[in-house]
Amino acid sequence: MIEEAAPDRASVLRDILLLEYEKLKDEQRARITIRENLLYIALIVFGAVFSTLFTMAGFDIGYLVLTPVLFVISNAYYYNDEMISRSNLYIRTSLAPRLAAATGLPAHELFGWEGFVRRTRRVRRRFYLFVANLTLYPAASGAALIFFVSRRPQLSRAEELSVLICGLVTLLMLIQVVYYADLFTGRED
Repeated sequence: MIEEAAPDRASVLRDILLLEYEKLKDEQRARITIRENLLYIALIVFGAVFSTLFTMAGFDIGYLVLTPVLFVISNAYYYNDEMISRSNLYIRTSLAPRLAAATGLPAHELFGWEGFVRRTRRVRRRFYLFVANLTLYPAASGAALIFFVSRRPQLSRAEELSVLICGLVTLLMLIQVVYYADLFTGRED
């Protein structure tokens, strides 16, 4: 009878860490897909609301629906973006050093793509994403509010309150877009 040698602790640890890396990358792919689909959903919602309301006279109150919908979508978008960034940081600062220790390789030789992709045209890419998110979330919400107010000769108290609340939510989305753009501070992700 042939006995199999028990795997040593280092190879078991290495295999576990590589499996963890694969699972993190699977989660990142899923979150990236969700994040990108949320952009398309926001565009579809924006187009549907505006095209419907342009053709339906007297239903201007529908413009106020856009703000909370975009707020929910933008929060889901930024939550997924944050989780993607955190997993990247975890891979670079925790997983790579532990795998380096388990394999005896220098940490900088592991997961080279993780560092390389961060160094390439980062500021320009962030700026383009900032402009897209600024247009898609707070600017679209603001446009809906402007359309609503401009099409109503007189606002009731309830409509004034709704416009005020939607305006504050739009301002919150603007702050969120500027914060997550992180064009100048170099947030670690």
